Amino acid sequence: MGFVRVGSVGGIVLSGCGAARRCSARPPGASRKRFTLRSSQAPPARAAPERQPRQHASRPTAAATSTAELAGAARIERTLQQVAQSPVVVCFRFTENDVNRYHGDARVLEHTVQALRQAHAPDAPEYAAHEWRCAALTVLAARAVMDGGLTTLELTMTTPGALLALRELCRTCPEHAVIGAGTVLSAAQLESAVRAGCRFAMSPVTMAECTPHLSQYAGDHGVLFIPGAATPSECAQAHRYAHLHGPVKVFPIDTVGGLRFVRALAGPLPHIPLLPTSGVTLDSVEEYLHAPNVFAVGASRQILPPEALRAGHWGAIGRRASQWHAVLPRRE
Repeated sequence: MGFVRVGSVGGIVLSGCGAARRCSARPPGASRKRFTLRSSQAPPARAAPERQPRQHASRPTAAATSTAELAGAARIERTLQQVAQSPVVVCFRFTENDVNRYHGDARVLEHTVQALRQAHAPDAPEYAAHEWRCAALTVLAARAVMDGGLTTLELTMTTPGALLALRELCRTCPEHAVIGAGTVLSAAQLESAVRAGCRFAMSPVTMAECTPHLSQYAGDHGVLFIPGAATPSECAQAHRYAHLHGPVKVFPIDTVGGLRFVRALAGPLPHIPLLPTSGVTLDSVEEYLHAPNVFAVGASRQILPPEALRAGHWGAIGRRASQWHAVLPRRE
């Protein structure tokens, strides 16, 4: 089973959504020059150079392309299965203000910053001090959440140092964890997240001029793409770009109607699996996940309260994650 391909895009240039054209025009052949010989004798004839066979750029065979597509689809299918087993997507969205107001154990934060520098500084561009610290804060919070049993994590691209944290977590997280990128709005963001090792990329919206290219690029690299929507029409449109009939993010669920909206969509659009975010609570998560058209849910501050984050109360964050993990329905 392959993922849905959109359009007939030959390739994606990530600095923009268009495909590059290659010019291969040849100049017309030059006419032979006539030489006037000063000697009466003709010069010795030269041997004609051997004609070299024309070299053609190797192209992947249909079998190789098919194999790559199958491998990418298998990786996406595995991501979907793992998310279904841990269906609370914990969203990490921090700001420079969170770092500035951090009053927890400074030694723990600085030790994490130094570890990040040792692991990634040679390959990383020049980051500002607050970006290193915010990446360290993200890594510490993510480890606390995974210790609590929640293993599907979304690192938003708006967080300072998000790519640093994404690289580190993809490098060190356990095999059963699924690390993805969130708030992906451009081709450049997606390319960077894929290079960092993300397993999925999530967008809060669906954009006609860009989403098809994002979906295809992610699929070509075996990365699950989850487009966003806020209305029934947008859900139907976004589902065209979801891989292997994967979920559509519904954002913000508390504003568009919560569980009432989810249940209303189950009638006319039962084939679209939903991932409601922004408004799911510990009290309502079970009810959401028992809805037949809900694939997973997203949560952020409900598990990562700013006061616990800024105080460095990693144990408290882990206990909150454990509470959410305890109410998850078992899925075969």
